[in-house]
Amino acid sequence: MTGPGHSATPLPRIVVPAWRRAEPALPRPGRLCRVSLGASLVGRMADVINLRRARKTKAREAAATKAAINRAQFGKSKTERASERREAEQRERALDQHQRVPEPEPGDEGP
Repeated sequence: MTGPGHSATPLPRIVVPAWRRAEPALPRPGRLCRVSLGASLVGRMADVINLRRARKTKAREAAATKAAINRAQFGKSKTERASERREAEQRERALDQHQRVPEPEPGDEGP
């Protein structure tokens, strides 16, 4: 087409980088990724993960595990602690009441 507003020169050809042309077997250069051990690299793209997010997720899981341990160890309410203390005192008193004390002999009296 020629005429006003149209030029005879063709549009410039857009060069597409090789990594965009087809499905690459490996991730683009410069990308951080982890590949699972069982995955085959032939014809497959590796799973690209965000290492910062993975690190935070791992830290969150560790904190949750520690919190669960602390809840089990220290997570008793005030009434539970008081009840356990009362029960322990009752057990100790019952044990002391059943203790056999040897009777003193007549000559063992103090001065």
